[in-house]
Amino acid sequence: MKKAHLNRRPLIGVTPDFNGNRPEFGGNEPTCFVRTRYLNAIWEMGGIPVILPLTQKKGAARIVLDKIDGLLLTGSGPDIPPSYYNERQKYKYQLIHPSRTQSEMALCRHALKENLPILGICGGTQLLNVTLKGSLVQDIPSEVSTSISHRQKEKFEKTSHWVHIAPDTLLYKILREYQIKVNSSHHQSIKKTGRDIKINAVSPDGVIEGVEIPGHPFALGVQWHPEWMVQKDKPSRKILKAFIDAANIARQN
Repeated sequence: MKKAHLNRRPLIGVTPDFNGNRPEFGGNEPTCFVRTRYLNAIWEMGGIPVILPLTQKKGAARIVLDKIDGLLLTGSGPDIPPSYYNERQKYKYQLIHPSRTQSEMALCRHALKENLPILGICGGTQLLNVTLKGSLVQDIPSEVSTSISHRQKEKFEKTSHWVHIAPDTLLYKILREYQIKVNSSHHQSIKKTGRDIKINAVSPDGVIEGVEIPGHPFALGVQWHPEWMVQKDKPSRKILKAFIDAANIARQN
């Protein structure tokens, strides 16, 4: 039985989006859902995706994470409520339901405590930063002078702008490139970095595009969407493969 356990693919917990009242996602009945591209990307790169429950019960994060080998913090259309980083909402964008934010923050805190591999994608990167007491630019077009469209008009399987990769970072170790071209689908970004967080990538306009936590076995966040491009884009495949490899190591320890 032990040999079979060591040979299996790592289990990757995937945080779901949450709906309470959108008719296309369950109407008034609370509904958890995950966009298939996240699940397909994890499977493509050698993991088994497991959709996680959203629960705020005491001790739930420990119970859930004890069963998995890595945590994928997914993106979301709505924004993290600014109250979680001690700001008022400045712009009229839809906000993530508190049930999702609170549950994900609990999962994130426990994963960090237990050195469980973490990959944040887009809003998941922002969630990682806010969990560690960082803050966000609430709307890039309103607050940043830039000619870059961070919500690209092209299909998300295509890249739209460059990001510069900082040397001496986990992200550079994974990619072995100082700049790559990425896709982009966000109107927010990290403003103040959270505790222990290191910036590893920025776009030419200075918007933070990637972060990591030195000293943690694998805690990485990217503002772009590698799961959209895993079929053809080498950097995307490298990022997801490095995450799965880290989960494999965690599974065997």
